[in-house]
Amino acid sequence: MKRSSTAHGLLLLGSLCGNASCEALFGGLATGNPDSCVATPTLCKTPDEICNTETRECEPALRIDAVTPAAAPFGQSVPVTLTGKNFVANMTLSFADKPAMMLNLVSESQLSAMAPAGSGSKATVMLDLLSPSSQRLKVSGLFHYFPWPSFDTPLQTSLPSSFRTIRSGDFNQDGRTDLAITGDNAAPVSIYYGQANGTLLAGPTVAFSSRPFGIALGDVNGDGKVDIAISETGPQPLVEIALGKADGTFMLVGSVQTVNTISAIALIDATSDRKADLVVGDGPNVVVYPGLGNGTFAAPMNTRHTFQSMDTGASLAAGDFNGDGRDDLVMSNGKDVRFPIFLSNGNGTFTQSKSYAYSKVPTQPAIGDFNQDGLLDVALAAKSASEVLVYVGDGTGGFTQSATLGTFSNTDTMGIADMNGDGTADIVMLDTSGLAENFEVQAGFGNGQFQRSAPTFIGSTALAAALYVGDLTADGKPDVVVAQRTGKLSLYKNVTP
Repeated sequence: MKRSSTAHGLLLLGSLCGNASCEALFGGLATGNPDSCVATPTLCKTPDEICNTETRECEPALRIDAVTPAAAPFGQSVPVTLTGKNFVANMTLSFADKPAMMLNLVSESQLSAMAPAGSGSKATVMLDLLSPSSQRLKVSGLFHYFPWPSFDTPLQTSLPSSFRTIRSGDFNQDGRTDLAITGDNAAPVSIYYGQANGTLLAGPTVAFSSRPFGIALGDVNGDGKVDIAISETGPQPLVEIALGKADGTFMLVGSVQTVNTISAIALIDATSDRKADLVVGDGPNVVVYPGLGNGTFAAPMNTRHTFQSMDTGASLAAGDFNGDGRDDLVMSNGKDVRFPIFLSNGNGTFTQSKSYAYSKVPTQPAIGDFNQDGLLDVALAAKSASEVLVYVGDGTGGFTQSATLGTFSNTDTMGIADMNGDGTADIVMLDTSGLAENFEVQAGFGNGQFQRSAPTFIGSTALAAALYVGDLTADGKPDVVVAQRTGKLSLYKNVTP
């Protein structure tokens, strides 16, 4: 008989007895010789033991808890480490019916193996472990093969100026993704409409009164259309509001005066009234301007944080980190090595839960579920540090670092999406150093770990400034858009099989 038992979330299948009493005891899974095993109900009751059909004795049950790394690209064999319990010498291991190229016993809880090169579908691999005593363990969900993302030759659109930030939304309500791109200096915000053939059509520009830095999109007047908030610098720093119209154009309607130089802004419901509020990183404060639902905002509500000041490299991202249904904040200020987590109180204020120290200055935070546990995680780029840090969330607002990813000398712009269709979140990183013109994909394994792809080059003379990752071609695959400082917008169609 075979018994299935759950241990640490894994499916464990092992050889057991095959008589009528065992069948009744273990759910009708009995097979084989009825006399092959002792049928005493007191035997092998725990998941840590299993009945040996030859010796008629209980023995320690095999268990696999993890495989590291948890994935490999198609066509590539990789060394892996299996951790678990009750490993013995002279075992055999297969990956989706392909035998391991090498298997060594390191200890009772660790095996080293060489996973064979995979091919075919993106389905999860079944691991098949067999002991000398014929105890068999089949485990699914711990390892998979994936294709490297691939992209078509970029479609290029000329820009009226150099640009720094890209945001997306359906501005003209045609069901396709459009882009809003902020420029350097006093350049306006440029609108690009997504077309049915996957190209981008240059739309209107929105001229603001000063130099735009931060940009946030949301519905601030409750009419179901996407509006724009822009943070600006100058003698009197402010946030200007432009309301979206049904035809995809925008109309400036007013501004919110702030105190300090700002760049980090967001539009979220911080007051739990189903109206978009304006959240601003303003000097040493997180400031919430409650939305009135008509495109205007009430007096600010302040939350102190640990920063001494903000600069133009400040950034924030919003997501529900503690599962209470409210948007929380992770922030970097472009100067401080710390990045704090702010949990929403639902009334327009935030409580700083923790502040994490990093040896470098983090820039842009990006949010995704990197270990597939249903909880939000955070990736942080570091200014001039050639690395990205990945922190997995615990569901309470706390985070633990899971990976340090090597990347370009200056990666301060990232996008999160499943780029290769294997069901796990990947990280797209853009080089903004000016030394190389490329972006790359860090392929996620689904356990908080990643593997770096080969770079995809933009062009020998292009200086990349901004990145967007999303499905612009309506084929279910996220594409990559790069705004260049040389005045071009490049759309890379995702053609991963």
